[in-house]
Amino acid sequence: MLEISCLSHEELRAWSLGQLDEDTSERIADHLAECTVCEETIASFDGSADSLLVNIRGSSLDESGTSDDSQAVVREALQQIPNPWENRGSDSAIVPNEHLRDYELLEALGTGGMGTVYRAIHRRLQRTVALKLLPARRLRDQNAIDRFEREMRAIGRLDHPAIVRATDAGEVDGTHFLAMDYVEGLDLSRAIRVLGSLSIPNACEIIRQAALGLHYAHCQGLIHRDVKPGNLMLSTSAESPDVAVRILDLGLALFGSASEAVDDLTTV
Repeated sequence: MLEISCLSHEELRAWSLGQLDEDTSERIADHLAECTVCEETIASFDGSADSLLVNIRGSSLDESGTSDDSQAVVREALQQIPNPWENRGSDSAIVPNEHLRDYELLEALGTGGMGTVYRAIHRRLQRTVALKLLPARRLRDQNAIDRFEREMRAIGRLDHPAIVRATDAGEVDGTHFLAMDYVEGLDLSRAIRVLGSLSIPNACEIIRQAALGLHYAHCQGLIHRDVKPGNLMLSTSAESPDVAVRILDLGLALFGSASEAVDDLTTV
């Protein structure tokens, strides 16, 4: 078995403070999924170097506080971005006639190191969901399975409008799956690539909504630890024209105390 070289304290602290680019952050996140030593190091940081955390400690969040002006500019910006799933060619990642228990897989929405997310429909309920599957190449990787199941536990205990909700989870013939609310929209990373830098009202409204969701998660004893533009989904719906921010991917979530977090990394 190959030894995993631990990261330096400087790298880990920079990652915990969100000071690294997205590619480097993703590489470190993958390392943390496999290295309990670095997990313990991260858990030992007290946050004293985080100037933002120092400034907001003791402040209260008003969930009723909304900004119509901010909502309007975010909504207008979102409408300028073409839907990535429109006008797909014949080579798009369609998965016809694939079934998993009560779900029919319709198309692949995205693939990452920890799984592929499909748009699927629950055949009995006729409800569209986002179905995340652990890839076959990860089925013999216990760390990957632990991380996937940690995401199941994390998302299952949360119910907040700014956090994508779980509707089902389980294992079928060795395939681990997690069913979540299907959110139409696009992630903040892609929005920035298309639109460029956000205006101050746009950025403030997105941060406000994400902060409310993270505050709720913290109150439930859970820390996300992988908040980045790619894990913030922007969406609107027919029921509400307001832009909603939904937090995704709780695969690196930290539960309770540092010792509990380490236990979660090594047990199913």
